Amino acid sequence: QSPLLLLLKLRGMWQRTIHAEAMPTFTQLFAICTIGATVEFGWAGVEAVLVPYLSRHGVRQWVVSTIYLANPTLGLWVQPRLGAWSDRINRRVPFVVALSVSALMGITTLIAAIPLTRALGFKAFNSAETDVSIPPITVALAFLGFGLSDICLDCLLIPGRALLHDLAASSSDA
Repeated sequence: QSPLLLLLKLRGMWQRTIHAEAMPTFTQLFAICTIGATVEFGWAGVEAVLVPYLSRHGVRQWVVSTIYLANPTLGLWVQPRLGAWSDRINRRVPFVVALSVSALMGITTLIAAIPLTRALGFKAFNSAETDVSIPPITVALAFLGFGLSDICLDCLLIPGRALLHDLAASSSDA
């Protein structure tokens, strides 16, 4: 053995050869990294829609801004439990699918809140037919949709990172 190889081994910097079959494929890495892109586009879309959508229909600005407290408040309780549950059962993909579907349901609820409540016949209190104000049930439904999509998109990062770590850890000798 060469002195340089011996020195590398002694200093703990030597790593065994990574076998080709243990390396993640480009498709696997791309699929997992798409989770992060989905979260970013979801956040951008929902946050770009929420304030103008509700403000245009007469909801006060302070009421609209209150919903942004949902994610940090719920996140303190939900995220550690979700991560522990995901680690305990050692399954990531079901969490990714369930959180993605839940986020999509939340976005749909946010967008469909006004047409849905109008179709069901809810009227705003003390409003004329030409008034742009909306009933409180619509605001609550929009807040529920935003809160669901925001917390699900945020929690989607947990199993996504764990899935990426699982894939990367299997290909390294660390």
